[in-house]
Amino acid sequence: MVCSGGSPVAFFASMVAMMRGTGQRGQALLVMSAVTLVWSGAFAALKYSLASLTPGATVLLRFIPVWLLCALYLIPRRRELISLLKRHPGRTVAASLLGVAGYHLFLAYGLEGVTSAASSLIVGCGSLFIYLFSVLSRTERPRLVRFIGIVFALGGLFVVLRYGSGAKLNLEYLGYALIVLGAPLSWSAYTVLTKKILNDGYDVNLLTATTFFFGCLPAFFLVDKTFFEALASPGTLLLVPGYLGLIASLAGYLGWNWALKRSDPSQVAAFIVLIPVLAHLWSYLFLDERLTWLALLGGLAVLGGVAAVNLVGRESPPRTQFRDPSGSAPR
Repeated sequence: MVCSGGSPVAFFASMVAMMRGTGQRGQALLVMSAVTLVWSGAFAALKYSLASLTPGATVLLRFIPVWLLCALYLIPRRRELISLLKRHPGRTVAASLLGVAGYHLFLAYGLEGVTSAASSLIVGCGSLFIYLFSVLSRTERPRLVRFIGIVFALGGLFVVLRYGSGAKLNLEYLGYALIVLGAPLSWSAYTVLTKKILNDGYDVNLLTATTFFFGCLPAFFLVDKTFFEALASPGTLLLVPGYLGLIASLAGYLGWNWALKRSDPSQVAAFIVLIPVLAHLWSYLFLDERLTWLALLGGLAVLGGVAAVNLVGRESPPRTQFRDPSGSAPR
């Protein structure tokens, strides 16, 4: 597609025209494609920002504009917010601390010692934990092919961590990898909690804004000198609060939820498998992260296992319920 004159306005107009010319499912696929590109690039962007910022300052800087926008959104909907907190106080607070604060803090602190490519595969395993939690809670039936997929994915993940950089595995590197593992575990718990709230009839946008508003609060206790230094750096402000905060977190999450309502579960799950693939590409292009052939084979095993869990034999839930078949995490 070529834009007349090459201007951004013309490009945006052509994208709008293309979306209008497709059905709801086609529009959902376009939105999911954009979100997948944004989320896959967030790993490399976060790793790059950690070169000048501490993990806590990175998370705080990332979510300040998101927190302000969510606060403005919740003011006119304060009655609905109060109703949500009265009906589901424990689940709302737990979902906020796990899905927002926990997920992003685990990822940021773990990325200090793990490559962005490896971290994308670890986070990509989140859907495996969601399936295991669903089986344990008896909301899904156990299937042999999915358990085989889990074994393949975890085995491939070990190969990536062991041979990903060509260096010997040590306890320090393994410790950072375990910290990153806390991110998909937190998101898995968040998904289970929010499903129960949304199935009670609450609006997804209201719940999203609420969890971001309360989930961002712990980051305010992590302010340090690198945070104030970043305020004087236009490049850092454009990357962290701009790209990681407003685009990857807020716009990406809202776009993903919008697409979930207009697409099939199998299509959404297919896009999840693409995120680690693209994350490896961005880390190679922008961070010069190298992978060995064994790590490549391990990555393929992870992707195959995740695909088996997400794509094989998954039953579509009723249309009246909230659908989050992917268990995907915001990046």
